[in-house]
Amino acid sequence: MTRRRSARETGKSELEARIRQAYPRLSPAKKKIAEWMLQNTDESAFYSAVMIAREVGVSESVVTRFSLDLGYSGFRELQEANQHILRGRLKVVDRLRHSLAQDSQAANDGLRVFEQDIQNIRETMANVPRADLDRAAEMIVKADRIGVVGLRSAVAPVLVLYTFLNEILGNARLITPGLGDVFDYLRFWGPKDLVIGASFLMSRNFTLDVMSFAKERNCKTIAVTDNLVAPIAQTADLTFVVRTQGVFISYSAAMALVDAVLYKVTTKVKDKSLDLATETETLLKTYFGSRAGTGKNRTTVE
Repeated sequence: MTRRRSARETGKSELEARIRQAYPRLSPAKKKIAEWMLQNTDESAFYSAVMIAREVGVSESVVTRFSLDLGYSGFRELQEANQHILRGRLKVVDRLRHSLAQDSQAANDGLRVFEQDIQNIRETMANVPRADLDRAAEMIVKADRIGVVGLRSAVAPVLVLYTFLNEILGNARLITPGLGDVFDYLRFWGPKDLVIGASFLMSRNFTLDVMSFAKERNCKTIAVTDNLVAPIAQTADLTFVVRTQGVFISYSAAMALVDAVLYKVTTKVKDKSLDLATETETLLKTYFGSRAGTGKNRTTVE
């Protein structure tokens, strides 16, 4: 009886097969990349094209062309295929242990984190249609009520979005499990309301349940995730896919996306946002006893 191969074996064999099939026709520079990837399959899932190029000693464009030679649409697709395999077997602690083992080899290797976040933002920016940013801002401005939901580490971009939407528009609500009354009040929401959810999980969770229920109530929905086939994306009228590659899930690109959406919203309601920001600043000065918004040209406070 033939032994069934594990996910790791299957994924690695597929990558190896592509590399070995293309290897004979590769240029010397691309063969160096192929050899490095065969020896460092796990690392290739977390390294950007720039980082691989630096390791191998070639240009970033050569890494991109190498991906095309393997039959991928680009380096990102190659990397995502590899990450999909790793994501199924590596827990956070495993990824951290793996990264720390790499960092022990080079004192300045911690800079990889900054490089990776920069790459995440660049690739997200390149793949988010400008029309979608405009559409999201329009949906937000037209909504009677806005619910914002996200749990665990995803609460970081969600909390920023909720806080500043309230400063700009004054009609946002942070949706949390809380007292368990979420679905009690959401059942009164409808087509004129909007729910925005952020989730980077492939399994069922509170955020997915809220988004699904909102969709049942005919609310407008916007999703932020890292995979277009993620469950939350299936509940959304508009989905933003952000790159989250990192030792842990990186939210740098998600935060940049939130900032871009908030800016678009602000440009659509300039006068109202300025009035509400001024009122918020006055409230903070009165009740918190500190001066807020000290930076020049700031229209919001932290």
